[in-house]
Amino acid sequence: MATFENGIFTISLDFELHWGVAPRCSISEYKQNLDGTREAIEGMLKIFESNNIHVTWAIVGFLFAEDKKEIKRLNPLNLPHYNNSKYDNYRIIEEVGNNEIEDPYHFASSIIAKILKCPNQEIASHTYSHLFHLEDNINFKDIENDIVSFKAITESLNVPINTIIFPRNQYSHESLDLYYENGFQFFRGNNDNFINRPRKRSEEHPIIRSLRFLDSFFPIFNNLIKPPQKTSNILINIKASRFLRPYSTKYKMLERLKMRRIKNEMSKAAKTKKLYHLWWHPHNFGLNTLENLCMLQEIVNHFNSLKKEYGMISASCNEFDNL
Repeated sequence: MATFENGIFTISLDFELHWGVAPRCSISEYKQNLDGTREAIEGMLKIFESNNIHVTWAIVGFLFAEDKKEIKRLNPLNLPHYNNSKYDNYRIIEEVGNNEIEDPYHFASSIIAKILKCPNQEIASHTYSHLFHLEDNINFKDIENDIVSFKAITESLNVPINTIIFPRNQYSHESLDLYYENGFQFFRGNNDNFINRPRKRSEEHPIIRSLRFLDSFFPIFNNLIKPPQKTSNILINIKASRFLRPYSTKYKMLERLKMRRIKNEMSKAAKTKKLYHLWWHPHNFGLNTLENLCMLQEIVNHFNSLKKEYGMISASCNEFDNL
């Protein structure tokens, strides 16, 4: 993989529904966001299709299941045993409904079908169970079992799945090797600064979270990404530039600063032929959906201007092998 001939704009989405937030809140506590997620995804897909935006959708394996029986059938024989049991999504399987009609918070096959019908959308892994790779007592066998189950539940799709996006961006060099050995080619890595390095949840110090928050509005850290280099026997790292914070009524006065920060970074990436990689969760758009979709449209409009002026390209993670 040589130096980019153009700047690259990448979007990746961590599609989880309640599986992604179960360790910290119940359905009732996050109901507004969860209830709005499907409408938000419909709106996002319309924007992506009408503007030819290539996107990577990293999806939790449980969401592919047609019913609870399928989840149970494909669960690993030996389940992971977190030291902190609240991180274990297997503990709530008995509580979920039987299928997507009964329980739209834990099943999403109809949404996945719509994503597959939309042009230039990549389906990627967000692990089978939303597995946290760096938490205490999670080992290589747990990761390998999770990979096997994810492959089994997506086998009928007949689409290549070769990108892994790690829950909470938790990964190690050893886990990357394991995914490579199991046929994956790409992953979303973290930016090269200390506030974004992979870490356990217990290591998420309030100061680190505060710095990440401030960096969304003010130029504290450099978020331009050098072109990823393809190396033999290793996953290609499509590093994240920035988490796209959803619209907030609480911080409404800062919204223009956030958008200016993003568009300035995109412009620099286009001019200097670098990568700009935005990511978020669809459920982030479930609240204040109209405002969030307007924000996304503004970002896409800016990309279209950069595409026209500098030849910036939209690419999903699995397209980097051909750039």
